[in-house]
Amino acid sequence: MLDTNTIESIVGKKGTMTDDVLRLTQPRQDLKVTLDGFEIVPFMGLTSWVAFRQAQHHTTMMGDIVLLEDETNAAVSAAIESDLYATALHNHFVREQPRIMFMHIEGTADEATLARGVRTVFDGIEVVRKAHPVPPSAKQVRSDLDTTWLEEVVGAKGELKEGVFKFILGRPSVPIVCRNCGNLDINAAMGYNTWAAFQGTYDRTAVSR
Repeated sequence: MLDTNTIESIVGKKGTMTDDVLRLTQPRQDLKVTLDGFEIVPFMGLTSWVAFRQAQHHTTMMGDIVLLEDETNAAVSAAIESDLYATALHNHFVREQPRIMFMHIEGTADEATLARGVRTVFDGIEVVRKAHPVPPSAKQVRSDLDTTWLEEVVGAKGELKEGVFKFILGRPSVPIVCRNCGNLDINAAMGYNTWAAFQGTYDRTAVSR
C-alpha cells in the first residue's frame, strides 16, 4: 500500500488520490507568462505535477516540471543527483515570454527516496527564483466561452478554473505497461492522457494542448 503520508510530508504538499495514484501539483503562480496577448495562467498549462503509484515491490514516480530557462540547470542537476531519470526537456509553447521549458522525470524506488528527489528538484527551482524574482501570474483570466458547446463538440466533461476550461482525456482502450517499473500499468492519473485547455472569448480564443 502506498505510503501517502511519507510522500506528502517529505515533499511538503498535499496530494489527491485517483485510481491508486497519489498526484501532487505545484501551479507556477510565481511566473507571469504571455503569448500573443494572452496571459498563460497555471491551469492553462503551467502546473508542475508528480504522480506516485505502488507496484508489487516498489513505487514508481512520474512527473512533468515547469521551468524558466534559468531554472533548468538547477532542476536537471537535482534530478540526476537524486537518482531520478530526466526523460525529456522540451517546450510546450511557441513565442511565449519568458521562455518556458518542461522537464519530465521518472524514478522507481521506495516512497521516501522518490519524495526526497522531488523535494530536491522543487527546492532547487525555488532557490533560483528567490535570487531572481519575476512578476507573478494573474489569479484569473477573462473567459466568455460557451463551455456547454465545447463539451458537446469534444464529447467529454471539462473543468472551469482560473478562467480556463480544460479537458483531460485518458486512453483506457490503449493499455501502457512500464517494463522497467515491474510491469506497472501507466494510467491517466500517471500522466497517460490527452488534454486541451481553452481561454478567451467567442471572437478570440486560445487553446493549449
